[in-house]
Formats: sequence, structure tokens, C-alpha cells
Amino acid sequence: MNGFLELLQVSNLLVGFLITLATAISGLLIWLHRRMQSIASNVHSEASTSRAEISQRIAELEGDMVSVRRSVDRVSGRVTGIEQVMQQVARKDDLAELRSDVSKLDGTFTASMQALGNQMDTLMRAALRASAEGGEQRSK
Repeated sequence: MNGFLELLQVSNLLVGFLITLATAISGLLIWLHRRMQSIASNVHSEASTSRAEISQRIAELEGDMVSVRRSVDRVSGRVTGIEQVMQQVARKDDLAELRSDVSKLDGTFTASMQALGNQMDTLMRAALRASAEGGEQRSK
């Protein structure tokens, strides 16, 4: 039973970690999207500038795109890692098998504990009888 609870706790932590990671990735993508929109609006508003300035701005954008590509590649690697981890996470069928095994163990444990209780009761009664008989023999 404790193993099942520990598995649930680990699964809970893993799901929490995955949600946190997905939120962080989403935030990064939103930030990148807004950054790209900001850069694009700046380029659009300054379209009346000279060709040299336009060429310079295009070079800056290409530099930013390189960093965006690197960021996307890093995020892609992380997503691939998450996908690999998700393949190892217990599925519903796995948990159903585990639940079945745990319920079988619970029945066996209950029966064993009852047998032990009966044995302890028998031993206790025998000890009480022995002490009572020993006391009667001493008083005679």
C-alpha cells in the first residue's frame, strides 16, 4: 500500500514538474513571439529610412533570428526529453495492474494478521492458565 502511495506521489511530482516545464516553455514562446512582433513593428515604422539603415536592421534581425533558432532548438531538445520521459510514465493499464496486485496483497496481509492475532491469543491464554495453576500449587 505504501508503495502505491509512493508511486502516486512520484507521479504527482512528475506531473507537477511537467506542467511547470510546459508553462515555462509557453512563457518563453510567448516572450519570443512578442519580441519578434516588437522588432517587426519597429522595422515597419522605420521603413522610410535609407537603404543602408534598412540593410543594417535586416542584419540585426538575422542575428536575432539566429538566437531565436538556438532557443527553439534548446526548447525542442527539452520537449524531446519530456516525450522520452512520458513514455516511461505509468499508464492507466499499468496502474490498474498495480491496484489489482495491491488489493490481493491487502487480503493476504489481513488473513496473516488474523492468524497471528489468534496465535497470540492462544499463547496469552496458555500463559494465564500456567500462571494461575502455578499460583494454586504454591498456595497448597
